[in-house]
Amino acid sequence: MSSDISDKENIENTFQTEEESTYPSNNNIIYREHVNNVTKRSFNYIILKEGVYPNEITNKKQINNDNTKKKRLMRHYKIPNNYVVETTWGQASKKQTVRYEIIYIDNTPQFWIKYDSNFQHAISSTKSASNVASNYEKALRPETKSTISGPLLFGLQLESVRKTRESRRRGNLIKLAINYIPSTLEKHAKKLATKIQFNLKNDIKGIYH
Repeated sequence: MSSDISDKENIENTFQTEEESTYPSNNNIIYREHVNNVTKRSFNYIILKEGVYPNEITNKKQINNDNTKKKRLMRHYKIPNNYVVETTWGQASKKQTVRYEIIYIDNTPQFWIKYDSNFQHAISSTKSASNVASNYEKALRPETKSTISGPLLFGLQLESVRKTRESRRRGNLIKLAINYIPSTLEKHAKKLATKIQFNLKNDIKGIYH
């Protein structure tokens, strides 16, 4: 009997995530977290503004498995600029739909949460997505000690959106390079022609004077 109990206790819970997405064809995305093949949490996202990656600033998220109490890993998420998403999570009476926005001001990301029926109330932070998510929870329920992942609420982990942003960025860089090359060659050609003309005039002066 004791051996069976020990074996069961040594079985580590398996954690998996699932992203149901055809983005950018459809801007609705469903993200689920499973433990031992059982769905524990799900989030519905509507991407209103995809945003762009202005630089390599990232947001760190430490993931804890509440069942095993073990720190699994650190994840780093790129933070987009001009990004807007509506996220719905929770069940029945606890279901919430909140709008999340990220806007850079002076190269610093501003994290916004807008909530209530018409998103008329807002909370912001320049620290992190997790910080503004914590402030949001405290604003609704000052006595609560529960926390929820800021990056999850903002949808920063969504691979389909990240890949689309990076693909568009590469495309824009290629276009810039294509447009830059002819103008650069033209400038070099003009400089070379001016130099040749100057040298030719000097040679002519040397011959006739």
